[in-house]
Amino acid sequence: NPNEVIWSAPYVDSSTGEYAIAGSKAVMNGNEVVGVIGVDILLSSLTDMISSINLGYEGYPIILDGTGTAIVHPSQFGENLSGEEYVAHILSDTTETSSLHTSIDGKGSVIVYHKMPELGWTVGSIYQTDQLQGTANSIQVLIIIFAVVILVITFVILYFFITKTLKPINTLGSLMGQVAEGDLTVKIDVNSNDEIGRLSQHFNDMLENMKKIISVVKDSSNHVEERSHHLSALAEETSASSMEVSRAVNDIAIGATTSSENADAVTDSSSMLGEKINEMTNQTTALHDITMKANKLNDVGRDKMSELF
Repeated sequence: NPNEVIWSAPYVDSSTGEYAIAGSKAVMNGNEVVGVIGVDILLSSLTDMISSINLGYEGYPIILDGTGTAIVHPSQFGENLSGEEYVAHILSDTTETSSLHTSIDGKGSVIVYHKMPELGWTVGSIYQTDQLQGTANSIQVLIIIFAVVILVITFVILYFFITKTLKPINTLGSLMGQVAEGDLTVKIDVNSNDEIGRLSQHFNDMLENMKKIISVVKDSSNHVEERSHHLSALAEETSASSMEVSRAVNDIAIGATTSSENADAVTDSSSMLGEKINEMTNQTTALHDITMKANKLNDVGRDKMSELF
């Protein structure tokens, strides 16, 4: 492809004696190749340029070609590192972007790499696990400190909030104690429209209603007292009337006793009269029987006379 840049494998530059790579590209005139332009790049210069990039956590960059030769490496650029375990793993990995936990020079390391198919290179960065762990520990400490600060601030805010909330409640409780002792002249100031403010307003309304109820009860008590005096006077009058009625009943009882004695005498006379009437009735009955017998005898006599004549 005449439009493609071709990169060579690392080689030793004859003029400098250092490792270098060459890049070349065809020069076209229409569809005709008229020449080739190339450039040599010293790997040490490329390494210095890329190493100047701050990767953080004391990491360093590497660039490997398709054979495992280090194009960029802090100390082994130009060398074939395919014999290293981590390089062999990277070359055999078909994933475009990945990471690897391994050991380099006896130290735990983490490698993050990305493959560039158009160049056949693999660009990566290597970090020592201790550095990452130290950074993680530092971050953890910062998180703990931040959490403690947040907790302290939260507790302070909660303290002031609870204190502000409990103050009117304590005041309300104290006033309710005075009301329980009979003092209905107390009143709480309502300075908010929240639940505490509405509770305070209800407390004031309750006291006003209690005052009205007590006033009504007092008026009713006075009215009942007046009625009681009136009923007492009526009771005295009724008592006097009862005494008069009692005397009248006594007089009637005395008269009734006298009438009872007279009634007994009348009863005796009536009994004697009844006996006389009974005797007269008996005599009348006997006379009637005699009359009936006489009539029968008269009828018999007439019958006999008829037979004779």
